Amino acid sequence: MVRLATMEDIDSIAICLNDAKRFLKASGLIQWNGPSGNPEIETYIEDIKRRHCYVCVRDGVISGVATFMGHENEYDQPLGNWLTNGNNYTTIHRIAVCDKARSQGVATELMRFAEVFTKNTGRVSIRIDTHPENLIVQTMLKSLGYTYCGYVIYSYIPVEPKRLIYEKLMK
Repeated sequence: MVRLATMEDIDSIAICLNDAKRFLKASGLIQWNGPSGNPEIETYIEDIKRRHCYVCVRDGVISGVATFMGHENEYDQPLGNWLTNGNNYTTIHRIAVCDKARSQGVATELMRFAEVFTKNTGRVSIRIDTHPENLIVQTMLKSLGYTYCGYVIYSYIPVEPKRLIYEKLMK
């Protein structure tokens, strides 16, 4: 089950975040572990306050977390082409899965919930980005029907700022 996160969830979200950072580092990725350290738990706190943060709960335990928001400024100047024009889309950021739930479809469950969320808000598509070396996310996006659209360069990420961008149309 996926639901809106609350401040009471922050300790469990921190576990997912730290597990995800360790997993990425062990996989040889600088993503989430570089000089920017992005994201930090404070980022999720702000996401909760804005009602953008969602958690996946299995057997009463938070197993994953993601942020669903609207327009992303960094997506305004893609090096490539989006499938849609304008700002009527959902952006997915900061998917993190706890170690105990890894390889159990938690990220896919969050992504499928994002589709329902997007349709319910009347948006026409979902956009997401990932590090060029994050093959796990790239494979998941392809399996879920996302289209590769190019890349963006994040202005606030000092090392390896390039992110591959994907979009999926809602029908």
